[in-house]
Amino acid sequence: MRQAFQSVEDAPVSARNIPGRMRFCGLAHRVIEARMPKVLASAPVMRDPRNSDDLHRMRIAAKHLRCCMEACMQLYDGRLGRPIKIAKAI
Repeated sequence: MRQAFQSVEDAPVSARNIPGRMRFCGLAHRVIEARMPKVLASAPVMRDPRNSDDLHRMRIAAKHLRCCMEACMQLYDGRLGRPIKIAKAI
């Protein structure tokens, strides 16, 4: 997921005239990066369905991450599709 998001970060942003766009992109990146560890730290529990409480927390963390990315989608010209799809799969 981090690699998918980083490829979006590294890609050139369109020349649409949005005041402060790069500042908002930087803020969006920091917020998304702050949410990612909660999801990634839960990866080991994904393989054991007996950890229902941990799985539930992981799904909530993935949902928060996905919602955050969806809110930032326009800043990234819609290129967050792949990371969002990964978060939905979780």
